[in-house]
Amino acid sequence: MNATAMENEPLGTGRPERDDSAPSSCESPCRPDSESKEPALPSKARAFLRNLVAKKRNRCQRALAHVASVLPGGPIGNLCGLAECMPLTAENLLLFTAQGLFPLEWRGKLRWRSPEMRCILPLDRFRVSPRIARLVRKKMFEIRFDTDFDGVLTGCAAREPTWIGPRLRKTYRQAFEMGACHTVEAWHEGQLVGGGFGLTVGTVFTGSSMFTRMNHASKIAFVVLTEHLIACGFTCMDCQNTASHLTQFGAIEIPRDAYRALLARALIRPAHFLPHGATPGQEAALCTPASSATGRPPDDELPACV
Repeated sequence: MNATAMENEPLGTGRPERDDSAPSSCESPCRPDSESKEPALPSKARAFLRNLVAKKRNRCQRALAHVASVLPGGPIGNLCGLAECMPLTAENLLLFTAQGLFPLEWRGKLRWRSPEMRCILPLDRFRVSPRIARLVRKKMFEIRFDTDFDGVLTGCAAREPTWIGPRLRKTYRQAFEMGACHTVEAWHEGQLVGGGFGLTVGTVFTGSSMFTRMNHASKIAFVVLTEHLIACGFTCMDCQNTASHLTQFGAIEIPRDAYRALLARALIRPAHFLPHGATPGQEAALCTPASSATGRPPDDELPACV
């Protein structure tokens, strides 16, 4: 076809051109504005949503306040962040514990905490009620130290949720092999029915966790452990967080700075968890007050806990 014929060809004989002004078949027809608005919620539904949002906001505010009290800003917060960046080894565990921090492992993530107020038990203020003293005298359980570390950790971690994850269990085991982590165990008829573990930092014992499978097992283990610590030259037990069952034994709260100063003084003349000449596995009755042969000063010359 020549050029002249193409110019004279009617327009309708070729492919029709698109008319942009025409509505597309895939588009919905236009609706009045009144029909496009969402229907208004009933007043009860609006009130329910407002209450729900308020509850969520209050819950978030409480959570933020708790985090702010546990993970402070400034140098201590930076120290917690530094600890989380460091490899989790027994040496670093002891290093940051001596700085007043303690670790938590939640869902594989390790966090270090340092509460603004620290619960401690000054051992010179330790007291036992007559009822608990009678329970101890009954000798319902056989109390041992450092004979079943894995069993104690398993008992302490057997709860949901637990802060003792696989990484921390491995690290505490390394600290136990170094001689810096110890257990107290309550045995009944050959079964481990209660106990706890913790780290030693100078003359301070940092109680990490306890468990019980039988009435009074952990309570009696705690009393015998505390008496053991006093006899071996310790001056203070770190309980981390305040609880009603601890205040009955004389536990108190002190500020974070006071606790860190206490740790620094405790490192001057460290105590030994086991008495002179004892070996792991001996019962608590074997722990006797330090004598002049040990080279340690008498208890009344040790630095005060507070």
